[in-house]
Amino acid sequence: MFLYAPCKINLTLDVFDKKERTDGYHNLDSIVVPFGEPADELRIYIESVIDKTSIILTCNDSHLPVDHRNLAYRAVSAYLAYVDKQFVIKIDLYKRKLAEAGLGNDRA
Repeated sequence: MFLYAPCKINLTLDVFDKKERTDGYHNLDSIVVPFGEPADELRIYIESVIDKTSIILTCNDSHLPVDHRNLAYRAVSAYLAYVDKQFVIKIDLYKRKLAEAGLGNDRA
């Protein structure tokens, strides 16, 4: 599977009182504008196995974590916790955007 994670810019971001929520998060209202380039790329390989589920994440940016601290890793981990099958999932993440540039990089 091959996916693109395009850039985005938040034009507005309003944070509301979290008293209305029981999960500790704030309610948000935002206007988000996506644009196509640069876009991070993800290649995902899935193999059904019998013995043990595992996640293998690689990234061309050595400054980014490739373990449970990475959002792509967390998303796959949550999916695997939801399904009742064993998989080996390999994710190759190619970052084309600078980390912390304000362009929605953590989407990939």
